[in-house]
Amino acid sequence: MFWLVLIVVAILLIVVWFKSYHLDIYRSITAYTGGVGSGKTFLSVRQCVKCYKKALKTYRNQAFWAKILRREVPEKPLLFSNIPIIYKKQFTSAKLTPEIVLLQCRIPEGSVVLIDEVSGFLNQFEYAKNENVRLFDEFCRFFRQYVGGNMVINDQCSANVVLQIRRRLNTIYNLNKHRFFLGVTSVKVREINISDEIIAIDEKDTNEPYSRFVCFGNFFKFYESRCYRPRYYLLPVVEPEFHTKKQTYDLFTCPNQIFLNRIDGFVSDMKQKIADKLSADPSVSATPKERGNDGVQVEFEVVDFDPLDEE
Repeated sequence: MFWLVLIVVAILLIVVWFKSYHLDIYRSITAYTGGVGSGKTFLSVRQCVKCYKKALKTYRNQAFWAKILRREVPEKPLLFSNIPIIYKKQFTSAKLTPEIVLLQCRIPEGSVVLIDEVSGFLNQFEYAKNENVRLFDEFCRFFRQYVGGNMVINDQCSANVVLQIRRRLNTIYNLNKHRFFLGVTSVKVREINISDEIIAIDEKDTNEPYSRFVCFGNFFKFYESRCYRPRYYLLPVVEPEFHTKKQTYDLFTCPNQIFLNRIDGFVSDMKQKIADKLSADPSVSATPKERGNDGVQVEFEVVDFDPLDEE
């Protein structure tokens, strides 16, 4: 009886997978959009891991034949990301820096790039004030020719992405209702095609239903969905004032006074402490340990993980 139930469940899962929507993850540039918690980062990391594993396989084959034929061994591709990705100690992402996407330095052939919340780097509403748009546009426009790998970007709304960058995207995957249960991920996907006139075709079909995408595997363990949480925890804890009456005279308005970015202040102080420690011993890294109203204490620990370990 147990085996019969197991077979039925397996058949149902196979049918669901075949009937579900399938993403084209091996395009040169892919974009995901959706609200908070819609699965943008989950699918972005999933795609980057799969693309990078394919890039490593291609690299190993090329390196093998290059040694046999006594030719130059190609560069080993890397996974660059602005959020940490660690895949089963087989590989980890390299830190994506502004110098990379602004063409101040070169990355290895066939590398994979992930830009999470791309509008935080450069958005549509301030591009006219920023001269770096031209360089970022060139990096995206010639990414296939320059790098030959895969680039994945995501944001909460496609309108936030710089217009010049949106022109490079043939398709944007808009996500909704992300669910995860017992190793099975389910998310609704709507494919938005961009025409030559930079008009999203789905605007004419706003009632078009979302397709259901289903995948297996817990990709949450390869990244931290709240990786920026330590940044917020550097702030002092609020001293709350509780309501005592149902009526109030106070309106919730934005004050005119200029507030300093206290987070960046704490981060700068901590980076200086880390830099001083690294100058003495480059084999250590720092992580926040205790937080309070007086700032943050830094704990240093030895890092013995090899990012280039393939075994």
